[in-house]
Amino acid sequence: MYLCIHQIVIDMLMAKKKKIKTITKKGVVEKPLSPDLGKQFLSFIEKLSPVQFNIIAILVIIVVGYLSYSNSLNGEMIFDDINIIQQNDRLHNLDDFKNINKWINPNTRHFCMLTFAINYSIHENSVFGYHLFNLIIHLIYGCFVFLLARLILSISIFDNNPQRKYSGLIAFFIALMCVLHPIQTQAVSYIVQRMTSMATMFYIMSLFFYGSGRLMYVKKGLNAKVVLLYLFALISGTLGILSKQIVITIPIVLLLFELFFIRNKDGTVFKKYLLISFSLLFLVFLVVLFGGFLPKETEIISRSDYLFTQFRVIVKYIQLFFIPVDQALDYDFSVSKNIFEWKVIACLFIILVLIIAAFLLYKKKHLISFGIFWLFITLSVESSILPIRDVINEHRLYLPLFGFSLIFVSLIWDFFARKRLYAVIVFFLVINIIYGFITYEQNKVWESKLSLWLDNTSQKPHNARSHSNLGSTYITLRDFEKAEEAYTEAVRLKPDYIEALHNLGNVKLDLGKSHEAILVFDQLIAVDSTYFKAYLGRGFAYSNIQEYEKAISDFTNAFSPNNIEHNITVYNKSGHAKLSLQKYHEAISDFNEALRLKPEYAEAYNNKGLAYLEMQEHEEAIINFTKAIEFRLEFFEAYNNRGNAYFRQQLYEYALTDYQRALELNPNEITILKNIAIIHYYNKNYEQAIEFYSKILSFSPQSANVLNDRGITYYILKDYEKAYADLIQARQLGLKTNPDVFKFLENNIKQRNAATDFSD
Repeated sequence: MYLCIHQIVIDMLMAKKKKIKTITKKGVVEKPLSPDLGKQFLSFIEKLSPVQFNIIAILVIIVVGYLSYSNSLNGEMIFDDINIIQQNDRLHNLDDFKNINKWINPNTRHFCMLTFAINYSIHENSVFGYHLFNLIIHLIYGCFVFLLARLILSISIFDNNPQRKYSGLIAFFIALMCVLHPIQTQAVSYIVQRMTSMATMFYIMSLFFYGSGRLMYVKKGLNAKVVLLYLFALISGTLGILSKQIVITIPIVLLLFELFFIRNKDGTVFKKYLLISFSLLFLVFLVVLFGGFLPKETEIISRSDYLFTQFRVIVKYIQLFFIPVDQALDYDFSVSKNIFEWKVIACLFIILVLIIAAFLLYKKKHLISFGIFWLFITLSVESSILPIRDVINEHRLYLPLFGFSLIFVSLIWDFFARKRLYAVIVFFLVINIIYGFITYEQNKVWESKLSLWLDNTSQKPHNARSHSNLGSTYITLRDFEKAEEAYTEAVRLKPDYIEALHNLGNVKLDLGKSHEAILVFDQLIAVDSTYFKAYLGRGFAYSNIQEYEKAISDFTNAFSPNNIEHNITVYNKSGHAKLSLQKYHEAISDFNEALRLKPEYAEAYNNKGLAYLEMQEHEEAIINFTKAIEFRLEFFEAYNNRGNAYFRQQLYEYALTDYQRALELNPNEITILKNIAIIHYYNKNYEQAIEFYSKILSFSPQSANVLNDRGITYYILKDYEKAYADLIQARQLGLKTNPDVFKFLENNIKQRNAATDFSD
């Protein structure tokens, strides 16, 4: 689909000479491929006044933009959406945004965060409102792209340019490309990338307001409208920088706009204005550079390595502009360590050619030259010497795409429009329809975490992180088998991938593959012997296979110096292992440590109660079970365990009350049903005991012990036939039943059968 665009270009732009054969009733007729659609479209446009055209153009931009993204409005929150929006307590309280001091730091992106907070206050985790807000931003951006492009083409410097006559149409096609290009989907459909789209919207608005004010100032001098437009430009720029730091380049672009498009009455640039402005900007740059103020998101990648890598990334970005194939959230892009790598040299050559072309085209091809400079300036924050963990991301092209659209539309128009105007118009209409369709299809990738990572692993099969993220997605869907497959592939691709190894080990624990989990955790510890979570996981696995001494040894190594929640789990699990080894006092000591770190930890109180129960200190056990219930009112295990403590004290009424409460909380728990049956048995409520034994057998019909207990209860009630049937079935399942009772029942059945035979 993408590659057919090139054929469309050839067919349409060469349409004057090329003919096609059409089959009619009169035979085969040759017709020129001159696109009538383009002629009709242009005829319609020329009948409109400038105001009418602007209104219709903006309406079309809004409608086609909405249609292209209409299937993105219910896409799940994914990836960074979870921790930045769903799990960010800061966004769940609008009062936090009243603190003026927090607005001073642009790194907090406070204005964009405020919009997320407003979304959350209205919709909480319902995604529609977030996506709708993102789409509205995108459509406003598209409208201002149109207005800005039209403003630029209306400047006097284009008076003798053939493009001037069709400036509105050219601006319209530029805006359509910015709105419909598939590369924009990440910035629009990925909720958290509102930071990028909102910053870009304000960036374009700021330049539009500044350009409008500057042109008015040149023509009419300073007046209230000029001041108001400058104020709007300042406000837009400020809101942009409070949305994302990429707006920091706007002073350079404003000066670029001045250099390219603003002329005095003599038709020359304002040299003094430019000289002072560029000098100030250069001074600021030197202060930042040599003052040590350059930011650095990661220490893993050096500034030089990041720069070398970005030479390749920028060329990849250019390819995505022209042919948006194999798009992905997470690219498998290696870091270049040496400028002398042949790929780095080749890409650097391409970049230098483009920059030289921008200088050479400055006087004759203003839009193309401006577009090239725009491309590199707007990429400079994220594609230069400021290392970012992810070296490549599609949303970083949201702002640069305006520059590419200027270049692309201008090139096609300049080379072909004079002789093949109608074909050019149809070409731009068709290519934007294709872009809109591809965008609609690409948005399906963003429907869910699963669709996103399935697509990503398909597009980038050698990307270990994508497979790991796919595994995490399957975990949330409780599909542990597929999660195991995904993590296994991630580890195969990257054997030292700590996160994937850890998750693979945990998945194997969930699947009951404790021996395999131990091997995975062994591999993880070999990669990083200080990774405390690996010891915790292996301790779980050893506990599962009842190798408690090894488990306790691993739990000892699992403590973290600063992760309290993790340490609480370690103490609790270590106590469990010691409880299994009947080291009750040591177990209680561990549970007490867990409670010291988290006094309301119901699980530790329950486990501590179990230790006291095993030590037959029933009163202490009851106290701890009661504490567990106080901190977790629906803790059915604690009710059941306290019932056991009461039962051992022969306080059957209290025990039954706790068992019944536990059963209310978990109606199908067999252990609780069995405890209630036993209580009824001890209270000689045999019919009720049988009722509960029968309920257990409805869930677990092969339970030999329950069959035996119900058989004995039937025996007490002298229902010998049912008693014999239960005990026979229990014996068939391998249980040794009471021989005296069984012999009695067997003889009774024989006597009854004999009596029946005699009567016959």
